[in-house]
Amino acid sequence: MMERDALRHPSLYFIAAEHMDESPFFTVAINTRNRADLLGTALQSIFSQQVDASVEVLVVDNDSTDGTAALVQSLCSDHPNLRYVMEKRLGVGAARNRCMREAQGHVVVFVDDDATLMDGYLARLCAVWEMHQPDAAGGPIDIAWLDPEPPDWSPVLARFRGPFDPGGVSRRVTGGGYPEGCNMALCRSSALAAGNFDPDMGTCRPGTWAGEEIDLFTRMDAMGMHIRYEPELRVTHFQRHAGRTASWLYWTAFERGRTQFLIWLRRYDRLRARAVVGSFVRECLGRFPWSTGAARVTALIAAGNAYEAARQYLRGTWQPGSPRYTRPAE
Repeated sequence: MMERDALRHPSLYFIAAEHMDESPFFTVAINTRNRADLLGTALQSIFSQQVDASVEVLVVDNDSTDGTAALVQSLCSDHPNLRYVMEKRLGVGAARNRCMREAQGHVVVFVDDDATLMDGYLARLCAVWEMHQPDAAGGPIDIAWLDPEPPDWSPVLARFRGPFDPGGVSRRVTGGGYPEGCNMALCRSSALAAGNFDPDMGTCRPGTWAGEEIDLFTRMDAMGMHIRYEPELRVTHFQRHAGRTASWLYWTAFERGRTQFLIWLRRYDRLRARAVVGSFVRECLGRFPWSTGAARVTALIAAGNAYEAARQYLRGTWQPGSPRYTRPAE
């Protein structure tokens, strides 16, 4: 067994990648934008892991304008396996692709900048890879509110930003129910073989769609790759309810509907894609509990924009960002 390196800090027990004779086994990657206040906590949850495997930690800064660069650079002297790179192209898909290009590890573990790994996460992940040799894996996501109280309509919010916990059984996943982007590990070579993330998906800039990880997992699944759900691979996702208005919620539902449509259009025929659009429009109008006129109008706008985007796409005239439902400021 290889000797653990304390990385110049008593709480760090995994092996420094620079002290290995070969590439690290894990790259723990965080793509971030303007969340320096939370990034330090996410990094500390990584540094405190104990695992007998080589690990590098990679931060991809998606053109932040706060103190993100200074924060990471201040940690590099104490953590020699920490690397920082800047990605100017906005969007989660583009940032994740930069992580994949820069990563030196065999397995790339994606953690959000507002999330933390449970104790023993990497040790369990190492055991999963040794036992099953999957192409991808992920696990449950717990939610922790940074604000004193969640909004009154938090049960509805939970459908879009709530906990992810499909149960306590370790299993292979196929046909849907894939891991979520906040908690996923990818065999780097497998993800690249499947085409990597779509840079036009992943929220952060106008016209991009959410669901870049669902799109990648769908392609990996179609290629027969092994995707696993592991209940012991748990993370905590921190959220603020400030700005989580009804308008914001409709935008989230609208973006998810568009993502579902695009994935079905790529994977299946156009008639089935049309059926998905019709289903989404009906669901958008009937999903939410508000009966006020403003909420109903918002739902109609979202559904109408989704239908128009689908119609244009089927006719071959759709372009990213037009039409789109304007995302409320958070």
